[in-house]
Amino acid sequence: MYKLLIVEDEEIIRWGLRNEIKWEEIGFEVIGEAENGKVAFDLITRLAPDAILLDIKMPLMNGIEFMSRVNSINPKIKIVILSGYDKFEYAKQSIEYGVFSYLLKPTKEDEIKEVFCKLKKELDHINSSIRELEILRKKANTISLIKKEGISEDKQDNIPDDIIDEKNNSNGADPLIQKVKEYMNKHYNERITLELLSNIVYMNPAYFSVYFKQKTGLNYTEYITIMRIEKAKELLGNKSLKVYEIANMVGYDDFRYFSRIFKKITGINPQRFRSLLK
Repeated sequence: MYKLLIVEDEEIIRWGLRNEIKWEEIGFEVIGEAENGKVAFDLITRLAPDAILLDIKMPLMNGIEFMSRVNSINPKIKIVILSGYDKFEYAKQSIEYGVFSYLLKPTKEDEIKEVFCKLKKELDHINSSIRELEILRKKANTISLIKKEGISEDKQDNIPDDIIDEKNNSNGADPLIQKVKEYMNKHYNERITLELLSNIVYMNPAYFSVYFKQKTGLNYTEYITIMRIEKAKELLGNKSLKVYEIANMVGYDDFRYFSRIFKKITGINPQRFRSLLK
């Protein structure tokens, strides 16, 4: 059962959302409700909801500001918007904050049920991916420990999990992240998508994106970009190569775009960088 927080400033609508919909039948439990964003934000740390049903126009703290704050402390929380305003700007900002769905008032009960049934499937998929990840992590950590410590085959099944975690955490290497990095290192000049990388480690793309950032401090596009620019810096030492050829070799078809990215990361353009090499 997933935990749901309802945030709506109109009491009668809030009551209806909580009591007229049979939440448990679609896999959710209403753990709290709030009449404005400020109260709701205070409830998040205490109640730790998996999902929030949110009215975008509220007093004290509106839905946009609320989403921004929620996203900064826990981007894993899924948000479904209720809005009486069919405005492009609201929808655009909702997309930027990763909102799961955007519903216009007056909203039919069946519409809400349909959205939350889909949301439950996504949460189930994410949690399944997390469990699979833990299994893979344990297996990878066990193999790593066996190789490092030279543990005999007859003793391999008796290694405590806490010993495996302690040994591998001390190495500071996450085997799944290493696998993704190795792929990027070999294919940095090709088109690399979030879906492709997440498939390599059998993760849900949304979860993989968060997991990669947690482990590396960068999102996957930032990491690939830095890797490509580092490769370009190496190639710029070869004076027989044209700069536009180097751009293409590291995965950029547009030379001007490559130059802008190069300058953004290094502070100077590729030609200037080359001129400073001995």
